[in-house]
Amino acid sequence: MMIERDRCISNIYLLAKKQGIRIGDLENSCKVSIGYLARLRQDPKKPLPGSDFLFRAAAALGVTVDSLMSCDYRIATDEEVYLQKFVSQLITDSYKKKIVWNLDSDCFLSPVAFESENVAPNHPLIGFDPDPDNPGYINVYYSSRFHPKNRSLIPHDACRTSLSDNIVVYLISLVSESEGSAPEEPDKRIELYLFNKRERRVSPLYSKEPGKPGMLDVSLEELLGTVLQSLNRTALDPFAVSAIDEYMSKSSGRNP
Repeated sequence: MMIERDRCISNIYLLAKKQGIRIGDLENSCKVSIGYLARLRQDPKKPLPGSDFLFRAAAALGVTVDSLMSCDYRIATDEEVYLQKFVSQLITDSYKKKIVWNLDSDCFLSPVAFESENVAPNHPLIGFDPDPDNPGYINVYYSSRFHPKNRSLIPHDACRTSLSDNIVVYLISLVSESEGSAPEEPDKRIELYLFNKRERRVSPLYSKEPGKPGMLDVSLEELLGTVLQSLNRTALDPFAVSAIDEYMSKSSGRNP
């Protein structure tokens, strides 16, 4: 599409300028001739090069290909560009298995009731209140920092990874059965947080809101998809391989 083509070229120039990257150096790193981007810009009939160029350009600029094609960096704040680079790095490292994600089972405990605070999960994104209908019990709920008064949000996918011994990333997709939302079309959100374990401090980074397009929406969806795909990948440890080999060997010996 012409719109995506023009937006992509504009984004490349804007991001390169913001990061102090010379266009000629970018073209060299993308393995195209010097002046190629200028010629693309001047001639709207020239198509964009293939995926190799786009992947190299996105990597050099610290963004994803999808965001390079779909986002409008002309209206992006410096903070949004900064966060975009961080999310893009998370996507790359997740795909290459440089960071390991885990399902966060404690998040799925909301909303439930516990007999006391002592048995409730000690989780930075879980809150609790006394149950007015059951003295001695507490109600546990997901505590969104983006919507602190909304107690109807329910974690659908909850994932976490550690960037260091002290810093944890939380990636949570949410649904809400609020009024006006049909069960088959839940109100979906994706929230991204950093958590400092030593200081018990939660830093809300970004929230993808339904019906409110944002600069990082595409990248956050890509990150969640990459994470869930990595969690679904088959992983065999030596014990599993040994047990399977033994079974297969015995099974082969029994077959005529």
